[in-house]
Amino acid sequence: MDEASVSKRGPIEGSSRILRELLRSPRFKQTMNILLREMDPENVSLLVRTLVYEDPEFFLSLLGATPSLINVGVKGIVETCREMINFPPGLLEEYLSETASELDAEQIGEAIGLALLLTVSAADTDNPILGVVGTDFAGRFRKGLRTSISTEADGVAGALTVLVEKLVPVLEDVVSRMGDEATRESSEMNELVKTVVGGMRTIATQNPEFMKSVAVPLIEAWRQILAEAESLG
Repeated sequence: MDEASVSKRGPIEGSSRILRELLRSPRFKQTMNILLREMDPENVSLLVRTLVYEDPEFFLSLLGATPSLINVGVKGIVETCREMINFPPGLLEEYLSETASELDAEQIGEAIGLALLLTVSAADTDNPILGVVGTDFAGRFRKGLRTSISTEADGVAGALTVLVEKLVPVLEDVVSRMGDEATRESSEMNELVKTVVGGMRTIATQNPEFMKSVAVPLIEAWRQILAEAESLG
């Protein structure tokens, strides 16, 4: 282990030293592979409910450690991605393909949706502290996002350009399929479009001053910008 990279001694730092020794043992690696293959994520709900109902006080104490646990997971993902950038393309493609096929995408979607619901619910409360925390979090999030895609990190130049080149074809396909689905009456996309349009009309009807003083000038400015861009072409 690089001692200079250790900012603080703790359970994770100690575990990494122990793990370094254990990884030299073929038997340990074989045992870990067996344990990981037998993992049963479908029973996590049972574990959580047991914690909640058997000992609520202990469960709440665990919730207090949630930021640390999330930070551990996030830092692990960040470092894993940094190292995997250097993998041969074929090996990386095989890994991502296998990982995507085994991930519970439905549960991931539900988790993100519930997290957004919790965030919106918290934002509804008139609490200035939450407002300050949210603004600070958003600022640090944007800083991290900019760092990951706009700098030459770990020898990867032009990350933003590469992302755009890779994402545009995917977006074209997604937009095409979304358009096809939106034309089908009563489809999810069709209903979503109707809901969004209805919401926009409600906002416009109930906020005439906003439409007059904000929306209309912005739309007119955008039209002018498009017209000037077309004339240059």
